[in-house]
Amino acid sequence: MSPALQIFLSACTLGGILLALVMIFRFRAAEASVRGIRLAVLQQRTSHQAKRLSRIIAAENTRLVAKGIDQGSLFLQGSHRVISEITFGILKLFPATQGFAQGAKETHDLVSEGLYGAFRQVSDHVGKNIAENLKKPKPRKPSRLVKKLRERRQKKKSR
Repeated sequence: MSPALQIFLSACTLGGILLALVMIFRFRAAEASVRGIRLAVLQQRTSHQAKRLSRIIAAENTRLVAKGIDQGSLFLQGSHRVISEITFGILKLFPATQGFAQGAKETHDLVSEGLYGAFRQVSDHVGKNIAENLKKPKPRKPSRLVKKLRERRQKKKSR
């Protein structure tokens, strides 16, 4: 083998080694970039899921508050009824107020039942509407990462 051929082969080998090293470093950089993108996407998904779960929890808490208001108003209505029974019962004991007491009691009971019922219905309706609106995901803008990925994809398609 001639010395010129040996020098040429050595140079080619050295060039191949240098090219391999350059490619290894580029692959490492590309892998790090891909790993960073994957971590960012994972973080976005996790953040999105956490927000969704927070909305569901808030909606359920709203329903619980509405249920609590309903139960509280039932308790107040019962207490009100007991107090009115006692008050109108005392009025029925006196001959001067006996006739008036029965009509007033019936009117009072109808009005109070209507008011408490309306209050519970409004509370229930508002609670359900708020809960449903909280469960619905808000339209969101794509993140910077998603925008960059879309731009890259469009650039590749246009080439």
